[in-house]
Amino acid sequence: MRYRLRLTTEEGRPYLFSGFKTIHDDRGLDLWGDTTTLFLTVYEGDDESGAIAARGILKILPHDFLRQMRTMQVTNAASAAERLEATARFGEYFAGALYHTYGGVFAGPTLIDPDAPEPNRAPT
Repeated sequence: MRYRLRLTTEEGRPYLFSGFKTIHDDRGLDLWGDTTTLFLTVYEGDDESGAIAARGILKILPHDFLRQMRTMQVTNAASAAERLEATARFGEYFAGALYHTYGGVFAGPTLIDPDAPEPNRAPT
């Protein structure tokens, strides 16, 4: 899973937050660690050509994950029904990606190329 966010300080300085999660079914129960560990780099400026301002690993604890889930919002929806539909699509995509990776013999083989373009939809 890849993350890219453009950030701006209160003074107007731009930064790029770039991160990834390695989602891979290893031996043992690793779904939680895989999905809640984010490797990140923060660059000065709008892209990866800027100087590295920070680099690290973020890990989410279960109680923080629950709090985070309560803060998710769909913006620019025309109605409550449209917001609910967008939330459901996200949940379906995320759950589908997890099933595809961790679903055991039913999921099939998984190979993740971190340099490949992001998919436009959940695996089927």
